[in-house]
Amino acid sequence: MSYCIKNHYCFDDSLVQYGDGVFETMLAVGSGIHHWPYHWARLKNSCERLEMTVPDEAALIQQLHTALARQKNKFSLVKMIVARGQGLRGYRSLPEQPCTVQFSVAPYTFAASMYQGLRVRICQTRLAAQPLLAGMKHCNRLEYLLARREAADTQFDEGLLLDYDSHLIEGLISNVFSNYHAGTKNCRSRRHDARLPA
Repeated sequence: MSYCIKNHYCFDDSLVQYGDGVFETMLAVGSGIHHWPYHWARLKNSCERLEMTVPDEAALIQQLHTALARQKNKFSLVKMIVARGQGLRGYRSLPEQPCTVQFSVAPYTFAASMYQGLRVRICQTRLAAQPLLAGMKHCNRLEYLLARREAADTQFDEGLLLDYDSHLIEGLISNVFSNYHAGTKNCRSRRHDARLPA
């Protein structure tokens, strides 16, 4: 078994101690995960980069399907956390131990306001650059917590996160995409070399 389902965490769990894990937030349609191949590819790549045991995909997707079928929602929001498991002192861990998996399923309703425009702000908290963690949805989210607790947050629907070079990285709880055409000026995310005023 490459992983075990986790329902509670012990004090020596490396997820609790160090945020030693990765997660995916996914839309489910009926009992299927929308864009599963993309979520799985990122999850697998992240586990490998962190030298964490990769869960068995077939067993994992079967458990997700079972949980979703039991819920009987038209649309569901699924959050899945994959963590290393037991940790040792001094940031060490047990070699080749099975990872732990925890997921939640909740009904999801598309908000009409999302299609009518959102009130968006630029967060004062900036994201640090760490190439080793780039592209990984890891469980160390303290920068995002600080940004969410900024005084202006309650006046807006979403906050945009920049790095210290004023590159747009992403939203607090969303990805950023832009529809642009050749010959027009438009703002794109850092992955496309955008720059916003500080």
